[in-house]
Amino acid sequence: MLAQICWKRFVIAEVSCPTRYFREASSINFRRSVLYGFGCLWTAVRFRLARWNVMSCRLFKEEFKQNAGHNKSMPQKSGRQEGGA
Repeated sequence: MLAQICWKRFVIAEVSCPTRYFREASSINFRRSVLYGFGCLWTAVRFRLARWNVMSCRLFKEEFKQNAGHNKSMPQKSGRQEGGA
């Protein structure tokens, strides 16, 4: 999700939240955490390659819509206006 936000060049601000870390709070084991980390790295690589136009990735296409029609009020980047000829 963050990679897509960066792809669209939105500004990201930090929202602080008080957090306490302790051994019993973690519910992910080592194997799952390593897989998650590699997934994050793979997303970062795909982001960079797509930004350099080396690779096409469905995750970073301008027309990407997870829920078709969900954001109809969002402005279009193409400059086309709806309903025009």
